[in-house]
Amino acid sequence: MKKILIMVSLLAVIFSCTKKTDQCVLKGEFGEGVIGKMSIYPYKVYSSWDEAKKYCVNCDILNGSFTKTIDSTIMMRTGSSFINDKHYNVKFFAEPGQINFSIVNEKLVASGTPLNDEYNALAKRLKIDEYSKLRYKHDLSKTDIAVKEAFMNNLWIEVAKNPKSFVLSSIFHSSFYGANLITLEKIINAFSPEIYNTYYLAELIKTRDSAKATAIGMEAPDFTLNTRDGNTVSLSDYKGKYLLIDFWASWCGPCRQMIPEVKKIYKAFHPQGLEVLNVSLDAKEKDWLKALDKEQMPWSQVRDTKKVSKMFNVTGIPDMFLIDKDGKILAKGIHGKAIWDELAKIGFVK
Repeated sequence: MKKILIMVSLLAVIFSCTKKTDQCVLKGEFGEGVIGKMSIYPYKVYSSWDEAKKYCVNCDILNGSFTKTIDSTIMMRTGSSFINDKHYNVKFFAEPGQINFSIVNEKLVASGTPLNDEYNALAKRLKIDEYSKLRYKHDLSKTDIAVKEAFMNNLWIEVAKNPKSFVLSSIFHSSFYGANLITLEKIINAFSPEIYNTYYLAELIKTRDSAKATAIGMEAPDFTLNTRDGNTVSLSDYKGKYLLIDFWASWCGPCRQMIPEVKKIYKAFHPQGLEVLNVSLDAKEKDWLKALDKEQMPWSQVRDTKKVSKMFNVTGIPDMFLIDKDGKILAKGIHGKAIWDELAKIGFVK
């Protein structure tokens, strides 16, 4: 069953201040008479797209140009523009200095600062645009497979040559979202410890540590969340019982499709001592409550308001964890028949 990446198209979160003198100036030049708009998306992750839009930086392109000063926190940013009614997206690094935007070979390009010039050179060598088009494609041709393999191979070659590259750490961070523990260790070890405290490496290290903490056989991290009625539910409440934790959301089609199967499991094994706990990743409480009213799931329901999914290193939903009577993780990432098989191993037989 496909997993839905837990993303709202905003991937980075950082909290820092910049001096007023460290200005990041965006300057676009597109030719006399050109009109349009440019939107720069926030680098924080917000609870919903509606909220994120409030923090977008917007500016008009008048008579072929625009100038805008934004936060110079050094992060990968995403820009979306309509120039003479044609849509362009661009990824660029906010950093102190003037970043120049122009159309090159039918692409919107940011240049003129060290990180952006490094990124443009890397993107050309790695053929990032070609790889990006194939990243989520399912039916790959031999040519497609070759492009993806070349991208990955060349990425490792680049980091071996430049293990202190902040730009490369950003590319690895986005390219290996949801990577397993072995791959995360390989990525981190490929970079110099001198940049471990920079944002993207620090995030990968946190993810690695979460993956270690939630490996099979480890004690599941305790948490406390509220039910729709305001009562609290803690993981420790289930000590002495087997527990199936289902991370889901109302907007997740595969999650909703799996609910009838979980109902069958609950009906078969709850009398034998199995408990189920649903942890919703819904940003909006009203969406969660509407789904609860429709689905009528007869076990405990809570909404993740404390980043519990991050504690469990959940990178896609639906995602299920089977917890034993001592609070240790028996299985994770299980769906469909795999749930029945794991339960059979510990004596739950229909």
